Amino acid sequence: MRLKTYLIFSLISLCFFACNEEEKQHTSIIFEEEFQEDSVRVYYFDLLSQKQIPIPKISNESLKNEIRFDLQTATFANFEYQDSTYNIYLEPGFKLRYSFLKDTELNPQNEAEQYHHEFRKMQKMFFDREKPFFFRMTFDNFRKRQKELRELNQILQKEIENKEIAGLMNGFFETRMAWQQLNYTLGNYDVYEEPNEETLWLLDDKDFEISNLQFERNNLEANFVVQMYIDAIVYPELSRQGVSDSSTKNNLPQAIELINKSNVHQSMKEWLIAQSIYMKIYAVGLDSTNIVALENFQSEYKESQFISSLQKLKAETETLNPGAVVPNLKGRKQDSTEIALHDLKGKLIYLDVWATWCQPCLKEIPHSKLLEERFKNENIEFVYLSVDRDKEKWNHFLDNSELKGIHLSANNITRVYKELRLYGIPQYVLIDENSKIIDAYAPRPSDEQIYNLIAQNLQ
Repeated sequence: MRLKTYLIFSLISLCFFACNEEEKQHTSIIFEEEFQEDSVRVYYFDLLSQKQIPIPKISNESLKNEIRFDLQTATFANFEYQDSTYNIYLEPGFKLRYSFLKDTELNPQNEAEQYHHEFRKMQKMFFDREKPFFFRMTFDNFRKRQKELRELNQILQKEIENKEIAGLMNGFFETRMAWQQLNYTLGNYDVYEEPNEETLWLLDDKDFEISNLQFERNNLEANFVVQMYIDAIVYPELSRQGVSDSSTKNNLPQAIELINKSNVHQSMKEWLIAQSIYMKIYAVGLDSTNIVALENFQSEYKESQFISSLQKLKAETETLNPGAVVPNLKGRKQDSTEIALHDLKGKLIYLDVWATWCQPCLKEIPHSKLLEERFKNENIEFVYLSVDRDKEKWNHFLDNSELKGIHLSANNITRVYKELRLYGIPQYVLIDENSKIIDAYAPRPSDEQIYNLIAQNLQ
């Protein structure tokens, strides 16, 4: 009897603790008033693509003033409600009052809110010293400002009793400092020139030995750091070494080699390499160099959180491989006549995706005229698909242009970017007589290779 009673008690105890554990894992936003669940959004950003990833809600009709989320790991996120957006930090089990997020004067009631209390102090410390905006400061004033911020951070760190919170805040601090330093550099210097005393200080590797603490929590600012590091340090250094896309066809292997030799944190190296591969695939597609780099990354970093994003991009990019049917994008001529790409079947198509606000696009126009003239009597259509939102500006430009070919204003600009996997414009696509892709990343009109490519496919 005692054994049976003990077993029953044990089962009840296990159930109690299990239920408590399940309850603890619910991440909640608590409202003191009625709210519309459909108007609440909480999301983080994918670390490579920067796409919004919604955090799933847990439905529970019995909850009148609380909304729960199925959160698996700690993350920085955005909370949207009533036309307002709040930067928040969440861990499984966190419970935050909406009033606490909205009202900066309220005191924290639990550990979750204590994180945010310190987070606010950290953000205020930066914001108070961005007047005038740091981007416009002289180098001496910017360096002085950075020194003052480090001294203030040391004071804040000593005031935080919870070591975990202190560690998180210090990681956020270092990430934001790196972001601002890279942002300042790119905005005020030509990073492709030989380094001088100022840029050497700004781009010193020791300032980018950021802990993986921030990388594992989907911090969007850490994402900016990685992208700007590539733009400010990796590719300018390759350029100074005489390595460029035009001379090597694809300089991704050299970029990865340079990243591996840098002194940054190992977790940041992993992210830098993944981001470099992602950006290159997005920009030029799945050539052999990019495929090898992706395979090498998956082999070296088998447990990397970035593999799924890279594989997804690879699958999406394969829809633009040679031989795939081109998306049937549509646009309207100046006279409002609608034309779809598949309507032009039977002719070779050289598609130019451009806009009047795009300076690189405009620089190609004189070369486009020469290309048109060279093949004016051949079975090819030159199609100019504009992603301008200002139709009047587009019309005015065409009225004063001598460009021939077919000019279309895109019916759905978002679809154009999505279907063609546009990293930027201009982008050129060569399409065969059966509406199949020959090259989704075709050479520009200014590149002599396009003449040969068109000629080969006209035969």
